[in-house]
Amino acid sequence: CESMSIAKALAQVNKYRLKATQELRGLGIANIAGAMFNSYTTTGSFSRSAVNNDVGAKTPLSNFITGILVLIVLVLLTPVFTNMSKNVQGAIIIVGVMGLLQYEDFIDLWFVSKLDWLIWMFTFCFTLFLGVEIGLLVGVGVSLILVIYKTAFPRITSLGKLPQTNIYRNIQMYPEAEEPQGMILVRIDAPIFFANIEGIKDYLIDKLARAKKRHEKMNDQVRYVIIDMSPSPDIDVAGLHMFEELIQDLKSEDMSLILANPSKTVLVMLQRGKLIGELGPGGIQVSMGEAVEYAQSLLAYRD
Repeated sequence: CESMSIAKALAQVNKYRLKATQELRGLGIANIAGAMFNSYTTTGSFSRSAVNNDVGAKTPLSNFITGILVLIVLVLLTPVFTNMSKNVQGAIIIVGVMGLLQYEDFIDLWFVSKLDWLIWMFTFCFTLFLGVEIGLLVGVGVSLILVIYKTAFPRITSLGKLPQTNIYRNIQMYPEAEEPQGMILVRIDAPIFFANIEGIKDYLIDKLARAKKRHEKMNDQVRYVIIDMSPSPDIDVAGLHMFEELIQDLKSEDMSLILANPSKTVLVMLQRGKLIGELGPGGIQVSMGEAVEYAQSLLAYRD
């Protein structure tokens, strides 16, 4: 992790593209070869890489020259540097590292994303006080927690139809969007899997309860729940069970579920889970527009 962090920082500073697989392959081969001769573990040094970059080195030849110079110093000039202050050595490293410190990111992240800024601060503080390895582990850990949080609590939005169009958008972003009578439209902006199914189901139940109250005031009854599946690239077995329970709950209240525009992966899982038969004819539609038109035709026939 430390070597890759250094490599990415240098790649960004020097404007070239880093191939992570090639970098890790090189480190692996170097360590395998070094293990045959009892050498030190081969890895990237933050301080030496920073100093090397600061003096303008462009190729691995600089490491060869550095090695020769270090050998000459050790053999011939050791007495000269015996009493050299560690502050001087530290100053050389600090000057080199300062060129890699991108403080602009700290300011930009504060205005763009507070969560990303928080990860930056955790990583920076732990690296500063406890070392690079611990700082990287903390940064990766906090990032994973954030990813889990976002997937466990996905964004679910209520949709409505924009006037004079066949486009369906978030009714909170587009107040002019209208919800069709006799149905509720929602979109799940995340994969559907075991970590978030409870949140999805709770949202749908709550949304359905609120929709019932609203439609009762309008002397209208909800008959169809239409879910836009286009942002959901995948679904697992727990998600299938959640849909199966939802279908049964809706049927018990004389309502039906329609899934619009599921991906190929989701469609295959629905077929394997035998949910397409549970949904019934027309339970899968290729777009929200066709799903709403299909539901409206059934409502007209029912009336």
